[in-house]
Amino acid sequence: MIQFRRIVDRTTFHRGTPGLILGVFFYVLALVVLYKIGNETNTNTAPCLLIQMTGIKCPLCGGTRASLALLQGDFKHAFVTNPLAALLVIVGLVWFILRFCLKIRVTLSLPRPVLICGIVLLVAINWSYVVSHQDIDGQERPPFVRDLLLHRLQR
Repeated sequence: MIQFRRIVDRTTFHRGTPGLILGVFFYVLALVVLYKIGNETNTNTAPCLLIQMTGIKCPLCGGTRASLALLQGDFKHAFVTNPLAALLVIVGLVWFILRFCLKIRVTLSLPRPVLICGIVLLVAINWSYVVSHQDIDGQERPPFVRDLLLHRLQR
């Protein structure tokens, strides 16, 4: 299922790798900036647009808070906030270390339908957890844009 093999050729980068590295770099940079701003102003620095517009949590709702908790070393809070996002960050970090530091290529050999069904199942389980779980950090959330619009229309 999962294979680990040492890379013997000199080609570390493939066609999609530089974009992936840049994406991860900017994601981590954004997390650090949000962490610094949040600590200095003591506010919620990453409001989710979907939840503000509709009031519905997305499958990765709390993913930024989970990533920030991992950055601070608070694994329990990260997995309680959003288990899938915390798992993705940890798996991504392990993959990066294996691939670029240790030169070990990790391949997953599953049939495409099984892989897609597994991903959909993980997202569905995580979404049901996120929707049913109350905010544990005690932070007040900004009012939903939907509620603000309804309040203006009722005037």
